[in-house]
Amino acid sequence: MGIQSTLAIIKPNCFCQSTEILSDILSLDDITVSSKYSCTLTLDEIGTLYKSYTSQSWFSKYVKLMMSNSVMLIVLEGDDVITRCRNAIGPTDPNEARKIAHDSL
Repeated sequence: MGIQSTLAIIKPNCFCQSTEILSDILSLDDITVSSKYSCTLTLDEIGTLYKSYTSQSWFSKYVKLMMSNSVMLIVLEGDDVITRCRNAIGPTDPNEARKIAHDSL
């Protein structure tokens, strides 16, 4: 596949576990952090990052979550990093993750 870069975001509700989460991600072979930054996202930044979801019924609740505290923005690099991180993170729906991906991040 080749070397790729991707942005990972550790959300406010997991921010206090960011060191552990980052360690778990880096335990995947040949994945490196090229940049990381902690901040509180603005409404405009969230709107830009999640532009394709703004019309979803859950979006306003998600915005409140994302603005509630700091997040960690991490640029990851590695061979096929997007697929490998997606597999490690597991499903985005927490209920589905509990059912089918018990060891997911």
